[in-house]
Order: sequence, then structure tokens, then C-alpha cells
Amino acid sequence: MIGRLPRAAALLARLRPSAGLIENHAVTVELLARPRPPRPPIVTAVQSWIGFRRLAWLEVEGGRISGVATARSIGRRDAWEIDMLLGARRAVPEDGAAFGRLLRRVADAASSERVGHVILRTPAGGVAVGAALRAGFQHASTERLWTGPGVSARPEPGVAAVVVRELRAGDDGELFRLYSAATPVAARRAFGLTLSEWRALDGSRWTGRRGGRWVAEVGGRSVAAARVSTRGALGELELLVEPPSAEGPTPQAADRGVREGCRTLLQRAAEATARCARVVSLVPRSAVVVEELLGAHGLTPGGDVELLAIRTRQPAVDPARRGAGVVVASGG
Repeated sequence: MIGRLPRAAALLARLRPSAGLIENHAVTVELLARPRPPRPPIVTAVQSWIGFRRLAWLEVEGGRISGVATARSIGRRDAWEIDMLLGARRAVPEDGAAFGRLLRRVADAASSERVGHVILRTPAGGVAVGAALRAGFQHASTERLWTGPGVSARPEPGVAAVVVRELRAGDDGELFRLYSAATPVAARRAFGLTLSEWRALDGSRWTGRRGGRWVAEVGGRSVAAARVSTRGALGELELLVEPPSAEGPTPQAADRGVREGCRTLLQRAAEATARCARVVSLVPRSAVVVEELLGAHGLTPGGDVELLAIRTRQPAVDPARRGAGVVVASGG
């Protein structure tokens, strides 16, 4: 593993990247939002090391670098996101084996550093998916990228019972309930089922510092939440919606208060991203209501990515609560 410039520079001086090391098989929101990479991935990797901003792992064969993985801290620094997994443009089974070795080393390092989770997003159907599963990662969800020049939302007469407000201290419990209701069991199992684990991963995909967070309530109950983060010309949007009732899977069949709350939340998002040239949102394919809402408010669907995760620190059972069956994340 390379984590600081002196060691990185010394090793890189003796090694050369393989000619086929040109494709990044890990994806992030920032990378998905770009029409094309501004520079070769290996150059980005070296610049990242020099900038002291990344942890890095190399796969070396015969004096040549045949694979590279880099990661960054996310959330409350209790998780790592793999943001670079370099291999050939047309990956072959040998690349999958190299990816597997790199991913196992990342997970082992995270465990040693007492980091709770490592996550990886990679194109659907790619060789890195199987490599990650063989390395112990779990499939959390399939996501689709939605993009557009902005969120199209106009003020409309509201429903008196709907209250939309900024997020405030003390909302964690109600938001965790909303997250648990809206998130498939597989994703919650991969990321954690406890409030402490959810808090640690909160904000795992956000790169900007500006924006806002809001919640929509009906009768004091949170039915939807939105978060916007902006950096330069890029705006990121997340919309979390309480699943619809049994009448149907579309917004039209959902409760009127939920639909009104989502419409108002998207209006807030439109205002917060008004100066952005591009707005993006990664949405689980299971979130049918969210996809239909985004499609109705100016965003268009793109390609699918697979979200995988590995828990590198298991939750501990508090002996005082063992009888009650309550699981408490270690350290929380």
C-alpha cells in the first residue's frame, strides 16, 4: 500500500505501468457526470498520491504495474470508497483475478485501520463485479444515473397538511426510519442495519459543501427527504421517498401528501442548483417512485452501475442489550 509521497515516488521511479492500464473500472458521481476523463487514469492516480489525498494499492508483475486501486474516506471517515480500479480497456479473466487481489488488500487494510465499510461502484456487467463478489463484497443495489441541465420545478399551491423544512438536530431517528422503509434489505444488510452504522455512512456520496437538506412531513411523520450538494458547476441530488401504498407503484397511486411533499422538495432542489450547469442523481433501480419523479422534473436516465460493499468491522452486541436482541455497532 502507498499512502504518502516519498514511498510512492520511490516505488514509481522503479516501476512502469503496463501498456493496457488505461481503464478505470471504479466509478463515482463526479466521474459519471463528466463526458470524458480529462486525463489518463494513471496520471490521475499519480497526481492523487502526490497530493496526499489517497490510499493506493498496486499489483506488480515483472517490474510493471498491472493493476491499481485507490480509495478515499467518506461519510464520517468510518468508510472508504474505491474511486480508482485500473485495468485494461477490454478486461479479461486475468484482470478479474488481479482486481480480486487488490480488493482483498483494500478490505484487509480497512480492517486493520478499524474502518467499518469499503464500497465500490462499477459498471453493470463488468469484470470487476464478479471479482468484488469473490473478494467478499456483497451486492447492495443496482443504481441508475439520472442527469440533466437542471431540475425543472415550479411552485404550485400546496396541501395544508404538508410541512417542508430544513433538516435539524434530532431528526436522525425519523430519517433512519424513512431510510429503512425505502431501502431494500440487501442494501441495508451490506451497509448496516443499525442507527450508528447509518450515521457513519451518511453523506457517503457527497463531494460538495454547499447545498441543503430538507424533509417533508405529513402529520408530523417524515414521508420524504432531499439532499443537494454543489461543487462548481455540478449539483448532486438525492431524493428519499416513503414507499407507496399497496394501491400501486407510481406517484399517482401514492398518498397525495407524499406527492406534494416531493414536489416541494424538488422545488427546493431546483433553487439550490440554479447556478449548476449539470445536476446528477444516482438512484437505486428499486426506487420506482423516485425515478418517475426525476423523469417528470427534467432529468433523463443513463447507464447502470452496481454498488457493492464489504463490512470490515462487524457490529458488536452490547451484553446489557443482548436479551432484548438489540445490535449496537462497535464504537457507537
